[in-house]
Amino acid sequence: MGARGDFYDYRDKDGLGRVQHDVSIIQDTAAEKAQDMAEVGVTMHPWEYRQKWYGEDEKTAKSRARDLKTREDDERRP
Repeated sequence: MGARGDFYDYRDKDGLGRVQHDVSIIQDTAAEKAQDMAEVGVTMHPWEYRQKWYGEDEKTAKSRARDLKTREDDERRP
């Protein structure tokens, strides 16, 4: 097995192809999501989190993040 990021050439019925072999460890999605949530407001905007984890485009993510912030602010008012 080659080192991380090695490329291997192979031939298929259509010609020459190329595959990158990655031997990195399996990512723990739940841990990554929790880490990103902890970073919201520090190094990541709420809309960036929504883009990454909910697959929203930037415009939609910004709009929904703004709507959630407005709801939170309204609930905190006496």
